[in-house]
Amino acid sequence: MPITNCFGGLSGGPEVLTLIASIGRFCRLPLVGLTEAVIGVGAASTGSAISLGRVWILLLIGLLFHIGVFILNDVMDVEIDRTDSRRARAPVAAGTVSPAYAVAVAAASLTAGAAILFTAENSVAPLACYGSATAGLVVYDLYGKRFAVPPVTDMVQGIGWGSLVLMSAALIGQVDLASLILAVSTCLYMAILTGFSGSLRDLINDRYHGANTTPIFFMNRAGSKDEGNLLAPYISYGLVLQILQAATCIVGVATLASQLGRGGDWYWELALTAQAACLLLLWIGLARYSRDRRMWVIGLAHSILSFWAILLAVLVRYGVAAFTLASVLLIGPWSCSSVVRAIVTNRGDWAGRETARS
Repeated sequence: MPITNCFGGLSGGPEVLTLIASIGRFCRLPLVGLTEAVIGVGAASTGSAISLGRVWILLLIGLLFHIGVFILNDVMDVEIDRTDSRRARAPVAAGTVSPAYAVAVAAASLTAGAAILFTAENSVAPLACYGSATAGLVVYDLYGKRFAVPPVTDMVQGIGWGSLVLMSAALIGQVDLASLILAVSTCLYMAILTGFSGSLRDLINDRYHGANTTPIFFMNRAGSKDEGNLLAPYISYGLVLQILQAATCIVGVATLASQLGRGGDWYWELALTAQAACLLLLWIGLARYSRDRRMWVIGLAHSILSFWAILLAVLVRYGVAAFTLASVLLIGPWSCSSVVRAIVTNRGDWAGRETARS
């Protein structure tokens, strides 16, 4: 199927822009910065030098991995997305791209990433980590909203993202202690992002479709039907995850600084400050939860700041210029998301209050 047919054809200037935007939505490019930032953390977590060629290879592998796992996620959630006004116009949900075609693109992307990795580094460790990353994300895509105990699949997805950190480190040189600790921190970050920020954003529509996400799991266990009242066990679970994520982030950044002979600098203090702010934001967001713009702004700030603290590894390893570039790479594409822009400007259906089913 020609790509122009998939996205509605091509006949002029405005149509070109529409096509590009549709392809961006299909590939979930607004979130690609987070995937590439995870790759960057892995590259920074090892003491080995990195060449410009390796940088481009890592970015390409990250892009292909991102396209593969996010398109597959859209295929698996297509029925849910069709009744969510924030995603109903996405190519798979809108029906302009068939699920079979989308799965083929996802499989080709993931396979191409593995092939490039094998060509660049014919060794077991990077490929094993890439395989683990792919398995973790594919398992989540297939079972994330369907498994009996969703915190488990949240963590499986997190392990996949942590494996991507280790893949990057292994491709650059070797997996050091800092690499392992920062991979664990990344795993916990993704479990929080999935089980709290993402799940609460989609709570009403997910529950309407009978999906089983982490907040719904806790509600069902308590026999609660009140979507506006978060239960104490769920809040406690989130705070415990955040404390563990903060601890591993701080220790990981400090360990990397020590490995590089920069233990006397202020890196771990900066990580501590950022993570303390994240813990406060999460506590406020959960304890005073309501489906209004203020809560979504808090959630967005928490999501960015929490990973920005992990990204301090790039500052430790490569300096201010590289860290600034990585921060832009993290936030820049994310700011193109219609949901993020609607939250910031307080316009549109940023909270999912109106769905296609209404």
